[in-house]
Amino acid sequence: MPKSTFNNLGKEKREQIMEAALDEFSSNSYAEASINRICKACQIAKGSFYQYFEDKLDLYTYLLTEANEVKLQYFSETLNKLDQLGFIEQIKALYISGVEFALQNPKLSNLAREFAKEKDSEVRQAILKGNEQKAQVFYEVLIEKAKANGTVKITTNTAALAMLIHALNNAVYDYMIENFGAMDYVSGKTALYGFVDELLSILKNGI
Repeated sequence: MPKSTFNNLGKEKREQIMEAALDEFSSNSYAEASINRICKACQIAKGSFYQYFEDKLDLYTYLLTEANEVKLQYFSETLNKLDQLGFIEQIKALYISGVEFALQNPKLSNLAREFAKEKDSEVRQAILKGNEQKAQVFYEVLIEKAKANGTVKITTNTAALAMLIHALNNAVYDYMIENFGAMDYVSGKTALYGFVDELLSILKNGI
């Protein structure tokens, strides 16, 4: 996480640094990303960078944590508009929102895609430790509400279902990228929605 010296910077400078970091990490793997290029893009000395962050991993962790917060907020806003939907319909709305979020935020989408390909176990562990837990809690809260209103069986294991829903959410995005790509989302929307319906039918009715 950033040092106090970073938090003490003006908002415009903080945003400039994070935008430069997003540009770099969304177009390169972690190993290939360059602190030198980030510093050059936001016009800070390399020595100043280390006054703001411990190292490259510290910046990368913070960047992905902030990106995850933006996505969860987007999901929350979607659910607030769809309070009257049943549980399965809410999950479908979240999956579709995830794809639309990626289209509206291509740099954040590319950032997530680069991380998904990350092989370094130390880097993956540093990122997943906090972010996966937040996603898990988000879905667990949703499930507990569904249990309370009777749309999910009270005996359902909340943690297990949350893990499954989160994994399926990632599968929906991967399917979109692999089969028709973000640029063809509009023309492929029917196919995507059909795929989501099939996934949720299995989730609802079992195998």
